[in-house]
Amino acid sequence: MSLLRKFLLLTLIAVGCGCGQLASKSPVSYQINAVKLQTNNGAPRAHNDDSPLQFVGRNSCSATACHGQPHADPVSWRNAYPMWEAADPHRRAFDVLYAERSVQMFRKLTETTAASIDDAVYLRFVEEKCIGCHATPPAGSLATSKLTNQTSPDVYWQGVSCESCHGPASNWLGQHYSLSWPKSGAVERSQLNTTGFQDTRSLDKRAAVCLKCHHGPQQIGEQLYDVNHDLIAAGHPRLEFELHAYLTNLPKHWDETAEVARYAAAERAQSLHFDTWRMGAVKQFQQDARLKHERAKIATENKLGEWAEFANHDCRHCHHTIGETKFRVPVFGMTTEHPGFLSKAPPTTVADRSRSILSLIQLTRQEPTRAMFPSHEQAVEIYLGASAFAADLPPNTLTTELTQLQHAIAAQSGKSQYDLPGKFDPEQPALRQALTALEQALQQLAP
Repeated sequence: MSLLRKFLLLTLIAVGCGCGQLASKSPVSYQINAVKLQTNNGAPRAHNDDSPLQFVGRNSCSATACHGQPHADPVSWRNAYPMWEAADPHRRAFDVLYAERSVQMFRKLTETTAASIDDAVYLRFVEEKCIGCHATPPAGSLATSKLTNQTSPDVYWQGVSCESCHGPASNWLGQHYSLSWPKSGAVERSQLNTTGFQDTRSLDKRAAVCLKCHHGPQQIGEQLYDVNHDLIAAGHPRLEFELHAYLTNLPKHWDETAEVARYAAAERAQSLHFDTWRMGAVKQFQQDARLKHERAKIATENKLGEWAEFANHDCRHCHHTIGETKFRVPVFGMTTEHPGFLSKAPPTTVADRSRSILSLIQLTRQEPTRAMFPSHEQAVEIYLGASAFAADLPPNTLTTELTQLQHAIAAQSGKSQYDLPGKFDPEQPALRQALTALEQALQQLAP
């Protein structure tokens, strides 16, 4: 190989590695510390709290010296970005807007019958109806500006990325990579809210962030995004969300083991999973109130009654067989009535947490002496709450009872996420037996 070719090859390697010192063989961790010491030693960069919050883009997070290290084990803040990009479904949230189902929704809602659809027209549609929850605003966008009229869908390719959950970073990025960035639990961390930072280590903030899209409404500038009856009728699935179950199934781009240990040390109790479930229920109730308020405003502006938004109701209020003898309207739910135990201080002992689940079961009884569910949704709520509670207990606690209840519920569920359990029978013997067994086991934990 000629000297010139060798030089060009080495130059390409240097550019590809993002460094100028070809002879450096320092470990990555050392390089990160060196970058910190050279650029951020001292007070964090000043920011103006009055300056408008702005999205800076995922490139500010994905550098190798930040959250973009290429190794995959173990999961930590250092490799959070590649782990998110490889496995997190939020990465593909924008892609589904160009799938067949989404195109069919467009045709139904716009009554389009033409064989071809203009790309610009379709982009305007998804920006108006969908993009607030399916993508992060492009770099340079203000958090208060309306997210429309982009020239190309390419600006949304990354889907729902870092700043959708952690907040537009223009006013906190300089502090974030400094040595003085506060650790979890520090008072200074909560004060960063004024900069637009959303601390998802806080269960309160995490639940609030998730529910904006997974329950609605989400607001970007003046644009409100809501999965209303029009979208559901056109083919969008109903938004069914429970925080603990969602996080359990979400591929992690953070160290979950460290999170459990950190929470236990801070709270002096093994209750992370139960508290996640409880906070999700509390925040969903609050978010639902806001959703109903926004829908009522829209109805008033259009001179309609609040009843006009059918998504405020259970689907089976209308969609059930005429004369169906087994039809039941749900009596309560996390989104329609606030269960009393959720308004109290968080339970601190195993016995108190067990009583919380027992209270949830008691709310489902039509009569004090009958162990039955008025609705399929309530059966699922009890199972999810009890599962979160059991996750903080020693292994195999409540495993038999929860498995029995899970099978009994699944036997009466729909065939897909779009189906309703039309033939749900709360008096089915297997379901009654499973509920009784779970109730008895919980009573033993709450003498």
